[in-house]
Amino acid sequence: MPKIERLAVTSLEYVLPQGQAYGNARGLNNRRSMSLIAVETDGGVTGYGDAAGPLGVVREYIKLLTPSFIGRSLYDFEIVAAGIRNKLYHFGSQGHFVAALGGINIAVFDAMGKTLGVPVHDLLGGRRTDRLACYATTGYF
Repeated sequence: MPKIERLAVTSLEYVLPQGQAYGNARGLNNRRSMSLIAVETDGGVTGYGDAAGPLGVVREYIKLLTPSFIGRSLYDFEIVAAGIRNKLYHFGSQGHFVAALGGINIAVFDAMGKTLGVPVHDLLGGRRTDRLACYATTGYF
C-alpha cells in the first residue's frame, strides 16, 4: 500500500502591471494567486492539487494538516480528513481550511490515478461524456 511520505505547497502569484487590473463584482484586482499542493508517496509518485485563497493562510493550513497525513495510506484520505474535522471542529473547519483540505484531496486522487495507471475519472465513478460544453464566466470588466 503506498504511503504518503511528503506534502508540500508552492505559492504561485502573478501581479499585473500598474493600471492593468481586472474587475469583478467585488471591485478591481491586480493579482491572481493559487497554492499548488504536492503529495508524494513512498513509491515515488507525486500527485498535484490546488487550493484557492490567501497564499499565507493556505500555506499555514497545509502545515497544520501535514502531520496527520504523513505515513498514512494514500487511500486513507476520508478517514484522516474526518479525524481532522472532528479534532479541529471549533478551530474553524470552513473557508480556507476546506480549500486546503480539498487541495490535498485533489492531489491524493491524482497520485492514486498515477499509482493505479487509471484516469481520475475512473476513480470517481467513470467518465460521463466525451465532450464538455464551453463555459465562460462573466462579471469581469
